[in-house]
Amino acid sequence: MSKAFSATRWTGRAAAVAFFLAASFSSGAQAQADRAPGTSDQDDGGAGSNPSLQTLITDGNGTIRNSLCVGSDCANAETHGFDTIKIKENNTYILFDDTSSTASFASNDWALIANEAENGGRNLFAIRDATANRNLFTVEAGAPDNAFLLDDNGNLGIGLPTGQSPLLELHVADGNTPTLRLDQTNQDGFTPQIFDIAVNEANFFVRDVTNGSNLVFRIKPGAPEDSLFIESDGNVGLGTDSPQARLHVVGDARIDGSIYQLSSRSVKTDFETVEPDSILDRLAGLDLGAWQYLEGSDRGRHFGPAAEDFHAAFGLGESNQRISLSDMAGIALGAAQALQQEIDQRDREIETLRARLDRLEQALLENSTAHGES
Repeated sequence: MSKAFSATRWTGRAAAVAFFLAASFSSGAQAQADRAPGTSDQDDGGAGSNPSLQTLITDGNGTIRNSLCVGSDCANAETHGFDTIKIKENNTYILFDDTSSTASFASNDWALIANEAENGGRNLFAIRDATANRNLFTVEAGAPDNAFLLDDNGNLGIGLPTGQSPLLELHVADGNTPTLRLDQTNQDGFTPQIFDIAVNEANFFVRDVTNGSNLVFRIKPGAPEDSLFIESDGNVGLGTDSPQARLHVVGDARIDGSIYQLSSRSVKTDFETVEPDSILDRLAGLDLGAWQYLEGSDRGRHFGPAAEDFHAAFGLGESNQRISLSDMAGIALGAAQALQQEIDQRDREIETLRARLDRLEQALLENSTAHGES
């Protein structure tokens, strides 16, 4: 027997049972009225002890043309408004009991629950995995209108105003700071950690709830396009969508602290000694001038070489469009060393000339003394 045939057969049986229940309202109305709420057929001695109750078993199909009330608290003449099926008693529970026995067919049991049965239980509606004994979907009573809305496009809305449909795959709304909480519990042995992602009129932010609710990331409304851009190669752009370096900033950059560049001998190779005099010679031929940028927020005047000229003079860096600060500093240090060497050389020459002058003065003094004595 196929699964489809089996489902059809059980649907027919369910309809037949419903047909029997409807018949019971007319033929066994008095017995239904006399039964205390919460009791079962067996409490009355079973169907055999009450001639007004009937049991109908059939393999045929059944039809109920009007509404149906099921449950121990259904009235003799139950009032039905627009409801087609009413479940009415102190514990309402609809079980989908799949009796499939062939391994290749699904056989999990499911249930619809309205309210928890125990004393002090919650008012709720739940879809329950009856086989695993778990509520997979729960709605508590009193939830606001549109608390959960899945529209015909498959978009999911949470907390939307009444009458509004979700505009995207997930649309979350709230009158004050709609927030998504990401909560890692310790149920799998990891350290608990909570982050919130939220938005309001002041900013979009990420909040580290576990560590003092610090706002570790914020975006103010009205921030310009490409304020932060991460390229597929990991380059980060601030003010650009085409960063050309690991960090590419368009505009001014302010560092309230120090900038450190990796410069250990252990990470360098191909060392080459450069004569300081050659640095001074190249610097002497380097064009220096004042200028300002064509684009960007920096409209101030600056002084220095163009990257093309610097690269042509010293051959440093990977591009003739940029100048490395470490190269600029290295050239400055090299020039300082060259100037210091020139100063030392001049000092030695001066000392030599001074010594010669001292000898000449001494000789003149001695010669003048000798002529005076004669």
